[in-house]
Amino acid sequence: RCASGKCILATLDDKTIKQIFDSSEIIKATEHTITQFDDLMKNIYEIRKRGYAIDDEESEIGVKCIALYLGNGPSEQAPQYAFSISSLSSRMTPERLDDLYNKMIETKQNILKELFIA
Repeated sequence: RCASGKCILATLDDKTIKQIFDSSEIIKATEHTITQFDDLMKNIYEIRKRGYAIDDEESEIGVKCIALYLGNGPSEQAPQYAFSISSLSSRMTPERLDDLYNKMIETKQNILKELFIA
């Protein structure tokens, strides 16, 4: 139900996502929490298409989050990484989300250099 987690899930194949979903305890934190597999997959397909994930009051009412996938490091066995920015939902307008996304793309390159090259 968090944007960073959904970013990482979106990199997995659908069968693996289904296995993870079926073996997880789904806790409805808010009225916006995704609790059905089909709804999750719709969200995953959107993430794959646009390149980032959003938590729109799924974890906490009044809070919206945007997250970007970083990668899994220098090898397939390395941990996967994502990063996010959270704010009040009222401040996360579509225009603000676009602006944050563009800035996060720039920041992603710097983070990758620090994590995997430094």
